[in-house]
Amino acid sequence: MVQHADYATRSEANRIRPRPVVPARGMIYDREGRLLAENLPAFRLDVTPDKAGDLDRLLAELGKVVNLGEDEIAHFKRERKAGRGFLPVTLKLRLSDEEMAAFAVNRWRFPGWNCSRT
Repeated sequence: MVQHADYATRSEANRIRPRPVVPARGMIYDREGRLLAENLPAFRLDVTPDKAGDLDRLLAELGKVVNLGEDEIAHFKRERKAGRGFLPVTLKLRLSDEEMAAFAVNRWRFPGWNCSRT
């Protein structure tokens, strides 16, 4: 193939897009000093289907690590079929601290899966 290295670099640049990390917002109080809004970390679990391999097997194994509802799995499968394989698809929003920690420990077992802050 002619100019393979050039096209491979362009292809990689199309697939990877850096996203800025927005700094945390401070606590918001009313004039009486009552807390109106606070910052709580929220995490989501995404998968890039092309990198994950056998998704049905991995979903079954992941269900032992992270609590997954039937509606979350059904929504994930619909989104996966509608999207492209190289784009991440969200499986679960708002992971608890325990689920985040459990996934972090077992992450090596799930290629293509990523837990990120929202």
